[in-house]
Amino acid sequence: MIDKARAALPDFFEQGAQQLGRRIFYASNLSPAGVIDANLAGNVVALTAAANAGNTENGALSGYLLSHKITPGAYNQIRAGKIAAGAPVSFTLSETVTPLQDRTGLDLRPHPRGAYVVRLEGGTPLQEKVIFDQSAATADVCGVIDIFKQAWHLAPQPREYSINFQRT
Repeated sequence: MIDKARAALPDFFEQGAQQLGRRIFYASNLSPAGVIDANLAGNVVALTAAANAGNTENGALSGYLLSHKITPGAYNQIRAGKIAAGAPVSFTLSETVTPLQDRTGLDLRPHPRGAYVVRLEGGTPLQEKVIFDQSAATADVCGVIDIFKQAWHLAPQPREYSINFQRT
């Protein structure tokens, strides 16, 4: 986790609008298919790209009880799946949203904390990466970086992970 009180980070948050929690910087070394270090070049893995800074690296931070105000009839389901290595996100959690409902949410207390993809299904689907961590949600955290590794695979040379803070 990046502690905003100790780290001077550029403002990644001027673009986009997270709706499912407090907006933060989020990056990981997983591809959408769950492949670890898929963009390895030499011994460097770029966690962000200049064209994407402030865009796909936006995430949301929430406590374990996610609640979101919605327009009645706009969505019919809320789904969530944990971001994990080895496979694309599988949406294992879901709740039906009734046509008259003006609030929806998920209770993540019985599930592992961490990064999830949360999707509101309906006419105009909304999908965001949400990090569920009660202690981080109440702290002054402005970013989370997940580095996944294969414990059984020893890299032939050390890996370096880079973050590009430039905007395009």
